[in-house]
Amino acid sequence: MFLRINSSDKLIYEWEIKKVNIPTEAWEIGIFPWHIPLVSVVKPGIVKFLPNVQPHHDMIKDSDFLYENDEMSFSVSKWLVYVDWENVLLVVSASATSPKQSEEILLKMKKELEDEIEKLKVHWSIEDIEKALISLQKITADLKLIKLKTR
Repeated sequence: MFLRINSSDKLIYEWEIKKVNIPTEAWEIGIFPWHIPLVSVVKPGIVKFLPNVQPHHDMIKDSDFLYENDEMSFSVSKWLVYVDWENVLLVVSASATSPKQSEEILLKMKKELEDEIEKLKVHWSIEDIEKALISLQKITADLKLIKLKTR
């Protein structure tokens, strides 16, 4: 099965894999070769996949993937996944193989966003609340990735 992961500004990964787990709006889905075709909304979280072969330089484009039990992990924000029988195309608005901020900075950003969301609820700005919630979910995914790296 072939996996291609794109963010809005670059190709993140493109190679053959054995399986991939992707967080979606409905549930986390596990995709194996010959999976039924589907299109789904990806929610912010951790994507894990198992490459067919040990990773080498050509497989990883300017990245520092987290490895755990031979799986590669990274955090993603919201967008789409498309699956056909032999291909998985994951398009995300933002991703991190290794968060740029420290855990302390991410926790501070999370607290600030939570406070901002409470203020937005008073003004009933649904669009602004949704944007802030998506950012909060991505920060939470980055924090999960940091915790995975420090195990």
